[in-house]
Amino acid sequence: MKKFTRRKKPGSDRKPGSPQARKSAHGLKSALLESDARFRALIDDAPGAIGISRLGTTVYINRAFLRMFGFEDSGELIGRPITDQIAPRLREDVMARALQRSRGLPAETEYESVGLRKDGVEFPFKASAAILDLADGPATAAFITDITAQKEFERKLGDSHARLRNLATHLLSAREAERKSVAREIHDELGQLLTALKMDLRWIEKRLESSGHSALEKLWGTLGLVDQAIDVVHRISSDLRPGMLDDLGLAAAIQWLETEFSRRTGISCTAKVTVPEPRILGNAAIALFRVVQEALSNVGRHSGASHASILLRESDGHLEVTIEDDGVGITAEQAAASSSFGLIGMRERVEGLRGELTVRGQEGKGTTVLVTIPIAAEGGPA
Repeated sequence: MKKFTRRKKPGSDRKPGSPQARKSAHGLKSALLESDARFRALIDDAPGAIGISRLGTTVYINRAFLRMFGFEDSGELIGRPITDQIAPRLREDVMARALQRSRGLPAETEYESVGLRKDGVEFPFKASAAILDLADGPATAAFITDITAQKEFERKLGDSHARLRNLATHLLSAREAERKSVAREIHDELGQLLTALKMDLRWIEKRLESSGHSALEKLWGTLGLVDQAIDVVHRISSDLRPGMLDDLGLAAAIQWLETEFSRRTGISCTAKVTVPEPRILGNAAIALFRVVQEALSNVGRHSGASHASILLRESDGHLEVTIEDDGVGITAEQAAASSSFGLIGMRERVEGLRGELTVRGQEGKGTTVLVTIPIAAEGGPA
């Protein structure tokens, strides 16, 4: 029978200290040095800033890091705490995070902070951290991006939004003032003229009744038209700006909305106000009235509901207005649609008072509109 012999692995017959072993070790060292050189060259030439640290101490940085922080020589940073390049007010948090990561404990791998350049200028940055398993032990590599331009863009965008919101608030206020003025003109001027006309027609009616004049029936028809015109004037005036909102307050105005909504649509409606009247004044009263008015208008036009309810109450330092119906229920797409101008107007009014508006719908079970407005320390809406 043929005898099999185990094949030796290449180099297994080399004894420690033999020329072959020394040659192998030298080759391995050369390969490691070459690999390390390639690694350093790759990091040094990387376009983004990279810093490597161990236990919160800087052990390596690339050229982009030097440029970002305004240094010329890496010797100024190697061996120094990584927090030297962090704004003083944030150093404690950054060091705690670095130590947690170095010890293998859970820590954020992506975060934003504020850097400190050599000349003392601060700038915002975003960092992504990763653990490196190096020959001399684990270390943390931080890939840093200067986000000054991004933050400036966000600031300008925020300022733009604030200006647009202020403009929207101003336009809504101007519109309310115009509504109030037009409503008063219609009610006082046109209403008085129609009332005077009706009185003159009644005078003529009395004269014609005594003489049995044939024009009496025509006069009665004219009086009917005048009555209709007076009703229309009152309705238009109230729609523009109900006088009771200014004279009697929001609670009375909401009760009027409840009655008018039921009369016009045939949909039953209940309203409950549990907030003392002095808590709701000025712009807050106007905004809440218009939100309720628009919400009821949507119920009448789109919901197919048989009942609606209004609740105004105070909860946890906020005014809350809830308008509910038992209709078909608004969808999320409808609530978020850019063409939903009524909802957009409602949101603008509420946001102008630093409040929030939420619209929720459930198919076949109706829609809920919730408005929350903070109450300032002095007792009125903020």
